[in-house]
Amino acid sequence: MKSTLLYYVSSEKVPFNGRLFNIIAGICSIFILSNTLSSNGPKLIPIVFFSAMLLLILWSNKTKKYRRGTLLYLVILCFIAIPCLFFINAGLRNGMILYLVFGAIIIPLLLDGIVCATMLALYLVIAFVCIVLDYNQVFLNVHAIDTLRFYGMAPGIPLCGISLGLIVALYKTFCLKEKKKSEKATRSKSEFLANMSHEIRTPMNTIIGMTTLAITAADNERKDYCLSRVTEASEYLLDVLNNILDFSKIEAAQLKLAQTDFHFEKMLRHVVNVIGYRADEKKLRLMVDIDRAIPNNLIGDELRLSQVIVNLLGNAIKFTPTGGSVHLSAHYLGKKNDNCIVLIKVIDSGIGISPDQQALLFQPFQQGDSYTTHKYGGSGLGLVISKTIVEMMGGRIWIESEESQGSTFAFMVHLKQGMDNKQKDLSAFAKLDTLRILLLDSDPVVLEYFREIVGRLGVSCEASLSADTVRTLVERNGPYNIYFLDWNMPGVDILQLAKSLLAVSSDIESTVILMVSPIDWNKIKEEAKRAGIHKFLHKPIFPSFIEEMMLEIAGILSKGTKKSAIDLFEGCHILVAEDLEINREIVLALLEPTKISIDCAENGAEAVRLFTEAPEKYDLIFMDIQMPEMDGYEATRQIRNVHTQIPIIAMTANVYQEDVAKCIEAGMNGHLGKPVVFDELLEVLRKYLREEFNQ
Repeated sequence: MKSTLLYYVSSEKVPFNGRLFNIIAGICSIFILSNTLSSNGPKLIPIVFFSAMLLLILWSNKTKKYRRGTLLYLVILCFIAIPCLFFINAGLRNGMILYLVFGAIIIPLLLDGIVCATMLALYLVIAFVCIVLDYNQVFLNVHAIDTLRFYGMAPGIPLCGISLGLIVALYKTFCLKEKKKSEKATRSKSEFLANMSHEIRTPMNTIIGMTTLAITAADNERKDYCLSRVTEASEYLLDVLNNILDFSKIEAAQLKLAQTDFHFEKMLRHVVNVIGYRADEKKLRLMVDIDRAIPNNLIGDELRLSQVIVNLLGNAIKFTPTGGSVHLSAHYLGKKNDNCIVLIKVIDSGIGISPDQQALLFQPFQQGDSYTTHKYGGSGLGLVISKTIVEMMGGRIWIESEESQGSTFAFMVHLKQGMDNKQKDLSAFAKLDTLRILLLDSDPVVLEYFREIVGRLGVSCEASLSADTVRTLVERNGPYNIYFLDWNMPGVDILQLAKSLLAVSSDIESTVILMVSPIDWNKIKEEAKRAGIHKFLHKPIFPSFIEEMMLEIAGILSKGTKKSAIDLFEGCHILVAEDLEINREIVLALLEPTKISIDCAENGAEAVRLFTEAPEKYDLIFMDIQMPEMDGYEATRQIRNVHTQIPIIAMTANVYQEDVAKCIEAGMNGHLGKPVVFDELLEVLRKYLREEFNQ
C-alpha cells in the first residue's frame, strides 16, 4: 500500500500534472472526510462527496486522463461540496469564509490557462451567491440546519486552515523540486546538444578534409589512406545518428523488438567482426568465452541484441588503454517460463568508473564527467538505449567497477529457444580422435578455453605458455598433427619456430595454424607463406572456428569451390528507382564489376512506365521510397497490378521495423537499408537472381 501511494505521488513514470493532482486531491478528500466525521452535521451527503472524489482519483490514475479527472474533481469539490459545507457549518457568522478561500486556492493550483480562468470565474460567482444568501440569512428559518450550524462550526475552521496550509506548503516544495529537476534536465540537454555538435562536426571535418586531400593526392597509396579515413569517419557518424534516432523512438515509446530465429554464436562473430578492428588498432587482447550450454539458435531481436553488445564492447575498447584486455563472455543460467536466460558480460582492464559517475551512466544526455566526454567522445545515449532494449527483453543491466580497476558491464536477457536446423555430425568428430594437437599461447585463459573446446571433441591436446616447452614436447613426444601458435608471443620469432616444427615433421603431415588478428595477418601473410604457414585462425577464438579448421585439416570437411571475389550476373537486367543522382551513381559503380545490366528511373511514375512497357525485360527492381511525383509504395502497388512475381526490394533510408513492415505490406519482397553496403547488395542479388560465379 505504501509503495503504491509513493509511486502515484513521487514516481517520474506518473506525469507531473498527475502527481500534483494525486497530492492535492488526496488532501482535499481527506479534509472532506475529516470534517464530516468531526462534525455534528449530516454525514451521508459529505460521505457521498468523499466517495465520488475518491473514485475520480482512482479512475484518473487508471485511465491516465488526469486533466479530465481534475476538471470533474473540481466541479464536485468547488461547485457542490464546499458550498454545502459552508452553509452546514454556519457560514460567515462562524468564520466559514475559509471554505470559500479554500476552493479559490485549489483551482489555480490544479489548472492553468483559459480553463483555470473560466473555472475560477464560475467559482467566484457561486461563492458570491453563497455569501449573499448567508448574509441575508435565507436558511435561518430552517431550524434543523441552524442547529447543525452551531454544533459543526468548531471543527470546520481548524480543519480548513490546516488543510490550506498543508496544500500550499506541499505545493511549493513539490514545484520547487520539479523546477530544479527541469533546470537540471535543460542544462543536461544543452550540454548534450553542444556535445552532439562536436560529435557530428568532428567526423564531418574528417570526411571533408580527407576527401579534399584524396582529390589532390598524386599517388594511389595516399588516396587509399584518405579514403579509408573517410570510411571510418562515415561509419562513426552513422553510429551517432542511429543513437539519436533510437533515443527519439524510446522517448516516443515507438521502439519495438522483432522476434526472429537466429544463430547465437554467428551473431557474436558478426559483432566481433564489426568492432574487433578497433581492439587490434589499440593492441588490446580481445577474448570471447561462450558457454556451450547456450542453445545454438534463439528467438529474439538479433539486431537489437547485437546493438547492446557492440555498444558495451565499443565502450570497453574506448576506455581501455593500449595493451589492455577486453573479455566478452556469455553464460547460460537455465530456463524460466520457457525462456532461456542468457547472461552476457563485458570485462575490461580500463580506467574504471567511480560510484558517483556510475549513478549517471544510464541516464539520458549524461556521461561520467565532462573531462571524459571531451577526451573520449561519445553521445551519452548508448547505455540509455542499451538499458531500454535489455529491459524490453525481460532482463536488466548493471555495472561493477572501481576507479582505475577496470569495469564489468553485465546484462541478462530472456530469449526463446529456436530451431537448430543443422545438427552436428558426431561421427565426423569421432574421426578426429587420432589427431594430436599442440597449442602455444601466452594467455592462460586462452589455453584453458581452447582445451575445453578441443576436449569436447575427444581430441588430445597439449598446451604451453612458452616456446621452449613446445620444443621440449616435440622432442619427447615426436611431431604433432596440428600446431596452433599465437602470433603475439613475447620474445619469440613465431615464423622461425614454425619452420623448425615443420622441419621435424617428416614422418607425419603437420600443419601450423597461426592465431592472429586479421590486421596482423595482412601484414605478414607473404612472409608466413614462405615459412610454410598457409592457414590462420582469427582472434578472438570461437568454438566453431576451431571445429571447422580441424575438420578441414583432417579432410572431413571440404571447403569446396571458392567463389570469386565478385559475383557475375551477366545477362541479368534490373531496374533502379532512385530520385537522387548521387545514389544512382553509387549503385551503378558498386554493381559495375558484376556485369549486370541496369536501367534507372528518377521517380516512381517513371519506374512504373519503364516496367509496364517491357515487364519481361527486368529480373529485379530496387525501389526507393521517398520520391517525387509517385513514392515507392504506390509505384510498387501499380507494378504488382501488372506483374505479381517480379522481386521488388526497397532501397531506402527508412530502416526501422515498422518501415520494413510497411514495405512488405505494399507488396515488396525485401528491404535494403541506406547507406548501401556492398556485401548486403550482393546477397540480395544472389537470393533473387541466377548465380553465375567465376570458377
